[in-house]
Amino acid sequence: MRSLLSVLAAVVAVGVLSGCSTAENAAPPRQATAPTSTQQARATGDLNLAEYERYRQSANNYGKSGLFFQSPSGMFHCAIFDQPMTNYEVPIQAACMGREAATPQGEDACAKREVGNSPIPAAGVGASGSLFLCVTEPVFYGKQDALVLPYGSTLIGNGISCASSETDISCSDNFSGEYFSISRESTELSSSRATTAVPSVLGERPGTARNTLTAAGFQVKIVGGENRGKNGGQCMVATQQPAAGTNAPANSVVTLETEEIGAAAPC
Repeated sequence: MRSLLSVLAAVVAVGVLSGCSTAENAAPPRQATAPTSTQQARATGDLNLAEYERYRQSANNYGKSGLFFQSPSGMFHCAIFDQPMTNYEVPIQAACMGREAATPQGEDACAKREVGNSPIPAAGVGASGSLFLCVTEPVFYGKQDALVLPYGSTLIGNGISCASSETDISCSDNFSGEYFSISRESTELSSSRATTAVPSVLGERPGTARNTLTAAGFQVKIVGGENRGKNGGQCMVATQQPAAGTNAPANSVVTLETEEIGAAAPC
């Protein structure tokens, strides 16, 4: 009888532990504000709860906070943002970028530039869809060197799950089901949109640049002056985002920053 009771007790204990494990692995709800503890967002797989906060950075060089990591190969750098990036057609909650990333089927490869940094392939996802990008700045890098997300591990935060495997990095929105996977061999998106290459308007006057982009089917946002700067120099387009040659959805916004010619100062 004592032996039978011992067996029954062991079975009950196993059932209780299994129930706890299931609750712990449930996807967390999307947070209205940035998660502040491992109870709101967490790492799974090879990572334990204590390690989660090590992926958090309060702000990268572009003022974005969130979780930043890189693939074990160092080929890809990724971010799960606390607040979406809204300067693209699809608000991006998570993204990965890497120079050797494959181009998704139906998309043109990132065009090489003769001057300056060549655009880097990237993929992003948010609640309303996923998008292929060509970026010229490391906007998805952390300010400090990001920790590696080991193969077989998943980092969860802000309603996004990013998984690292030996074949790819994949990120998905836990509520809408939108996703991307990115690797050297292939890149896949959950949604595809008709896209158009963004014309180059660098060095042009703001009015001319606006006309060029509008004719190509884009909306235009100009940051800075449009006439002359403080020193009397003409305002010209110094940067554009998305970069020239990037395939962007029709009617998406191209943001232009102006600079006074000859003064290297904002207009």
